[in-house]
Amino acid sequence: MGGGPVGVEFAGEISSQYLQKNITLVHSGKILIGEPFNAKLGQNLLNNLEKMGVRVVLEERVLLNDLKLDKFLQPRTFMTDKGTAITTDLLLLCYGENVNSHYL
Repeated sequence: MGGGPVGVEFAGEISSQYLQKNITLVHSGKILIGEPFNAKLGQNLLNNLEKMGVRVVLEERVLLNDLKLDKFLQPRTFMTDKGTAITTDLLLLCYGENVNSHYL
């Protein structure tokens, strides 16, 4: 979860190595990676991930009210704030940090 640089990287790497896996990336923003990056880059990343078979859900947040850290590797169904159900057997939380990109 999370459509910032880390979440996008994970989704791309996992989908390229494990072609049979279904991957869903959930991002609360309108475009992937967001500020300080260019919107065109976010759109290109979205297009490429979708070509790789990654399901991208934009402008929604996964509700993590009952998240228990010992259950990351168990099949679970999560709901988004807009009612989308997402079933997963592996959950990667990739949100909340800012990229150290000031040198760019």
